[in-house]
Amino acid sequence: STRFSQTDDDDDDNNKNNKADDKENKNNEENILILSLIQSIRTSLEENNTKIEKFRQRLNEKDPITEKPRYGIQTAKRVTAMLDLYDQLNSIITEIDTSLFESTIQKQQSKEKREIIRKEEKIQKELKEKELLQKKELLLLQEKQQEDERKRQKELVELHQRAEESRRARKTEEQLRYEEEQKSQQEQDQRDQLWIQSIPKGSIRQQISKLRTSSDTKFVTSITALHTLFLQIISHPEETKYRRIRRDHPQFLSDIGQYDGGVDVLIAAGFRLGAIDNVPCYISTEPNIENDMDGWSQWFDLLKLTLTIIEEEM
Repeated sequence: STRFSQTDDDDDDNNKNNKADDKENKNNEENILILSLIQSIRTSLEENNTKIEKFRQRLNEKDPITEKPRYGIQTAKRVTAMLDLYDQLNSIITEIDTSLFESTIQKQQSKEKREIIRKEEKIQKELKEKELLQKKELLLLQEKQQEDERKRQKELVELHQRAEESRRARKTEEQLRYEEEQKSQQEQDQRDQLWIQSIPKGSIRQQISKLRTSSDTKFVTSITALHTLFLQIISHPEETKYRRIRRDHPQFLSDIGQYDGGVDVLIAAGFRLGAIDNVPCYISTEPNIENDMDGWSQWFDLLKLTLTIIEEEM
């Protein structure tokens, strides 16, 4: 409705301007006719100006002989009347010409003023249209920004939801994996306990016999590795590093751990399963000699016995 109202206002202004232009054009045509007529009269007066001046001159002249006016009384009256009429007509023409000139100037100024007003109105109109266009563009930009923000918020919510779902799924997966690992570890611990329980403490010869059979041609390498291991322990019973063997150590697995009976020798010699810094190990724990002298003696005697049997089997 605002757009239609603005258009109607513009049409009214245009109609007013057109009417003013039509009136001005009509007045100009009339002025042109009047000026044409005045110019014709002025031309005629100018053409007779010489004659009029001669009449004016002779009216004041006297006959050199009689010293009487050149014209008679009646002729002088007619000449004087003609001169007065000429002067009056010339004066009227001048006044009309001056009036028309001033009117033309005023009309020209009025036209220029209307033109200035029209230009100013046009500029104002363009400024309003530009302002409306800018407001419209700003509104569209704000709407787009709001829509983009809504989309961004929606994406953030969806991303958060997916992250939360992923976190829950990961947590569930980790929990399941942890439970499976715990279950697997418990099962492995149970198997290890059963395996350890199946190996009588001190059954060194029996386990070496199994090692001899399983290692076959590599028995010398295996028994030599066991001899080195127990010799170091006996030689340095206070050094814990000799009594801790990584279960996954490559050299240990290659020489001893891969064969049936190899690890069994360690268990029969008093080693137990344990972990150092979460690394699975075979550990021989030294009893506190101050608190348990008998226990320490039994522990060390078993180690010495193991070394002796190994040397016998080599």
